[in-house]
Amino acid sequence: MRMTIYMAILAEHQPWNLLAFMVLPMLLAEAVVAGELFLLAADREKTARSLKAFVAMSGIALFLVCVTLVILGCVMYAGRFDFQSAIDAFAIVAYVLAVIPAGMTAYFGMKLDRTHVRPHIISLIVYLALAHLAMVFGMLDPLLGQEPAQDHMHHQEMVVEHNPEPAFVEPQVRDRQTLPETSADRAAYSCSSTAAGCSSSADPHANHHEQHIHH
Repeated sequence: MRMTIYMAILAEHQPWNLLAFMVLPMLLAEAVVAGELFLLAADREKTARSLKAFVAMSGIALFLVCVTLVILGCVMYAGRFDFQSAIDAFAIVAYVLAVIPAGMTAYFGMKLDRTHVRPHIISLIVYLALAHLAMVFGMLDPLLGQEPAQDHMHHQEMVVEHNPEPAFVEPQVRDRQTLPETSADRAAYSCSSTAAGCSSSADPHANHHEQHIHH
C-alpha cells in the first residue's frame, strides 16, 4: 500500500516516531483543553490559580515539542522523500503550520485572564484543526485522485501478464520421402520396398532351376 510522507515518518523506528510525532503533541493539546474546561468550573481562587499554571505549562510544553519535532523532522527527513501529490504535501504543510497556533496558545496561556481567554481558546482550536487535518490527510492514499487511471493501467498489465500472446510456432511439416531421381536409384528404391520382387527379377536362372528341381 502506498503511504504519504507523514505515514512513512510515523512508520519508521516504531514505536518511537509514532509516540513523538503524533501521540505526545496530542496529549499536551488535550491537557490544555482539559485545563481550560476545569478552569471554567473552578469555584475557588486557589484551584483557579493552579489550573492556570497547569494550562500555561502545558501550552509552553506543546509549543516547544512542536518546534523540536519540526526541526528534527527537517534535519532527519529533508531530501529523503518526494511529494507524490497534493494530499501528501498538504499533510506535511498542515503539520508544520500547526506550530504557529501552538506558539499563540503558549503565549496567551501565560496571561490567562478574561481578556486573553478568547484568543487562547481560538489558537488552541486552530492548532487542533491543523493537527487533525495533517493526521487525516496523512492517512489517505497519496495518489487517491489518480486512482482510476492507474487501476485501468494495472488491469491491462494484469491481463497481459495472465494472458500472454502465444509465441509464433512454425507449423509442422510432415516429412515426405525423397523420390529417386535416376533409373538406378528408382530400381534400388523398388528393391528396398519389395524384397521378394527384387530377388526374383535379379536372378531368373535361379528361379528356373528351382522350378525344375520341384518338378
